[in-house]
Amino acid sequence: MNTPDVSVIVLTCNQRDTIARTLDSILSQTTDNITFEIVIGDDASADGTREICSDYAASYPDIIRLLPKAPNKGVVDNYRDAFTACRGRYIADCAGDDAWLDTGRMEVQTRCLDTNPDVVVVYGDWVEVTSCGECVAHRKPYGMGDTAVTTEGRNLIEPLLAHNSPLTVHLSTAMYRRSTLMEALHDRPAVVFDRSFGCEDLPLTAALLARGNAAYIPGDVLAYTVGRQSVSNPASAAKSLSYFKATVRCTAILADYYGIKSPDLDRYFAEKKAYMAKLALKCGLFADAIRIIFSRKWV
Repeated sequence: MNTPDVSVIVLTCNQRDTIARTLDSILSQTTDNITFEIVIGDDASADGTREICSDYAASYPDIIRLLPKAPNKGVVDNYRDAFTACRGRYIADCAGDDAWLDTGRMEVQTRCLDTNPDVVVVYGDWVEVTSCGECVAHRKPYGMGDTAVTTEGRNLIEPLLAHNSPLTVHLSTAMYRRSTLMEALHDRPAVVFDRSFGCEDLPLTAALLARGNAAYIPGDVLAYTVGRQSVSNPASAAKSLSYFKATVRCTAILADYYGIKSPDLDRYFAEKKAYMAKLALKCGLFADAIRIIFSRKWV
């Protein structure tokens, strides 16, 4: 079996109404000189999403691989398992409720990595849309304008961990070297994939940026769905509190590991401390609120 140039990870869970749009947007890429595969990680969907994915895998057996059915894993383990199954030199991804916009994206980003061995990740702009597809905003990564820029990756870790807005690098607009992430996993896997972090994109992006240059190419490449209930926008205060505890802890561990200290990072921790204390009070968790207010460490 030949090794594809690009593996595209598609994570999905109960996204019956959008998963076909996601897969169609990837399949519509112009790839005259590029081979690619799509690796789908369905996280125990119960709404018919898996059946749709199975139909696509049957229609495109040389391109689409649907990972075996399994109990609910959560986003971190689901991404890790999908990444492990990837065979391509380069990795990209798209969530099951998002869509790729530029049909030439794969070619442009592949060419960038092919011709710039010092670049480990290439990324772009995105459009925020509602669940109905209505455009809310056009977003550029933090600090970027209308000109292509290559930056030393380590210089982007601080704004990434400070959670500056918009995102420093939106992982779903990016393509990265599989070998670079394999190196990071060899060095210290716990700072790349740890289910207690509650997210996969922040530690993964930091691991890439620590190991080479990052190339920004302007242009909208992703329709990113916002305003929906998700892991980062849960319906209840208790779930929100749990999510932010995990994210703040993840940020603190990564900042310590990469030696990042800055006023912006201090601001992030202070803002999240106040917000989480309010959430704890809203949940009636008074002891938790006091503990959060007086806490000096997050790990």
